[in-house]
Amino acid sequence: LGTVLSLQADPTLDSLWEGLLQVTCLDRLGPPAPRGERDALAWYARNLEIFLDHVASAVEKTRCRILLNPKYTALLSPRSIALAERLHAFLGSLDEESKRSGAFQQIQHLLLDMGLHSEETQYLMAQPSIGASYRRRRTEVQNELPSH
Repeated sequence: LGTVLSLQADPTLDSLWEGLLQVTCLDRLGPPAPRGERDALAWYARNLEIFLDHVASAVEKTRCRILLNPKYTALLSPRSIALAERLHAFLGSLDEESKRSGAFQQIQHLLLDMGLHSEETQYLMAQPSIGASYRRRRTEVQNELPSH
């Protein structure tokens, strides 16, 4: 199902989730923590925080596919959040005639690549039947758009 990042190894946790989750313990990665359990726990927690900050930063810089997906808002910078809000407002202001223009089809391709989510995609395409996983919905919608 996914990966759990644990500060320290815990055989009970490992056996509980065996086969369902990959448990990765920070105390087994990299150099050992300073002596003393309390210091070690704080050291591992700080390293986890640094690692997660790095992951969030990498996602923010290298992929725009999350900009319009509300599930990832917490990973966005304040500037990206402001941009996403303005793009959502823009989409909400469009009338049906505008959405049928050829130029909008190109904009819609871009918005789908930026993480435009299912309800908005259904609204924009006027197709409430688009279903299944987000990737499949996105593919279905993109395949229905006229190519230029």
